[in-house]
Amino acid sequence: MGFLSLITAGSLLLWTLGGFYNVNISLLDAVFTAVSAVCTTGLTVIDFAAVPYVMQIVLTVLIQCGGLGIMSLITFVITRDYKDIIRVCVISVIIELIGILPLYWAFQKSFEPLRAFRYAAFHSVSAFCNAGFSLFSYNLTPYVRGLAVSGVIMFLVILGGLGFIILRDIWNFIFKRVKIPGRSLLAIQVTFWLIIAGTFLIYLAERSHSLRDLPLSRTVWNALFFSVASRTGGFNTAPLRLLSGMGIFIMVFLMTIGTSPASTGGGLKTTNFGILILSVIQNLMGKKKIAYHGQIVAMNTIISALSLAAVYMMALLGGTLLLAASTEGAFSLRALFFEAVSAIGNAGLSLGITPMLPMFSKIIVILLMLLGRVGMAVFIIRNIESERNKFKSERDFGYF
Repeated sequence: MGFLSLITAGSLLLWTLGGFYNVNISLLDAVFTAVSAVCTTGLTVIDFAAVPYVMQIVLTVLIQCGGLGIMSLITFVITRDYKDIIRVCVISVIIELIGILPLYWAFQKSFEPLRAFRYAAFHSVSAFCNAGFSLFSYNLTPYVRGLAVSGVIMFLVILGGLGFIILRDIWNFIFKRVKIPGRSLLAIQVTFWLIIAGTFLIYLAERSHSLRDLPLSRTVWNALFFSVASRTGGFNTAPLRLLSGMGIFIMVFLMTIGTSPASTGGGLKTTNFGILILSVIQNLMGKKKIAYHGQIVAMNTIISALSLAAVYMMALLGGTLLLAASTEGAFSLRALFFEAVSAIGNAGLSLGITPMLPMFSKIIVILLMLLGRVGMAVFIIRNIESERNKFKSERDFGYF
């Protein structure tokens, strides 16, 4: 209800402001934008580089409330500590303020100070919340040859994608020498290897396509950026229409997995993916119990991960089918599937078809974004409560 209330208020505000400033935005497009912002997706049907400042401010507030809202909610369900809600907000704002400084330094080379600061603040919030919205018409493609903007954006996307609990566990390990719990260690390892493998594969796929005009060092750097941003970050430094088939497949895979629980991002979640991989490997090795770093993974946790993956994939395939039926062959199945993956994974990447979708298709994308954000969060929260009730006295591996 909180998310729907925020979406309703944001939709009406964007629609009203659009009419006041003579911006061509329908009520459905306002709802689409509000859902995309609150769900920190990044898919958009209008060019926010051309709208008045006040509408950009509204978009920033919606992104911030959506990103911090879901991270605070899941963090509280896991820890049951109201102080953690305050800590989430304070730490998030501090990280975003830190991100503003180098972004401002980079933007002020091309824009006057006030505009550079506004751009820096917006992109810092959008990156940490893994939203992928940009105030540039072609996202971050103007900075494909630079290091500063894309480097800061990657840093913020990774921190937001890890989430408060994992960042806290890393802090305690570095400064208090406290062992990182299994759940966080699994998420960190999966995140690391996804970034490394994604960079290598995207480099192989795109060095002769979307990144072909860049020198070797910049090609590797932008492959790294795509690997990081694909997992619900939503930014791009090269035109997605130039992607190779292999590049699209890799990004679909990364968007599907997404980020970690209690983070600002979406997707199937790194912990669920890690648990499924562990289960497959150790079952093939003939082991009767699934273990990770000496901890037995509870069967309930494995079933929950499998159930979430099944629901996720059924919703994805169903959404793709409905998009194909509603567009009647106007777009390729590849573009529609990519759009559906991006919507339910709250990734925000698109092959350029979002503004051209008919009304019913936009409604389907809206529902996919809500399911990927709110629906998956509710599923995770219910499983956390179920595991807490079953393992009150047993430190079995799970979400807590």
